Amino acid sequence: VVGVFLLVSALILVMHNIDKDGDVGKATGEIVALCIEKKTTLEELPIDEYKKICDTFDEGVYEAISLENCVNGRRALGGPASVNVAAQAERVLKAIN
Repeated sequence: VVGVFLLVSALILVMHNIDKDGDVGKATGEIVALCIEKKTTLEELPIDEYKKICDTFDEGVYEAISLENCVNGRRALGGPASVNVAAQAERVLKAIN
């Protein structure tokens, strides 16, 4: 849940130009609470529900929160991005050969 909260907060800040001292935390909490209430996921939440919380959301939100983009965006050392996994696999293969 913390990861989802951080993801949505970052999404709102970056994509929708909400001042970081504004209502980002509130909007994020509302989105997550709405998903829990409706027993749905961020990916399945209709765009009109996002727009009720932050009217600058558009269809791009679905691409931004896709599993592939979220995983591949985590490129810190040890992160699950495919480039990291490929690099680690290459290191292991070199070590065992």
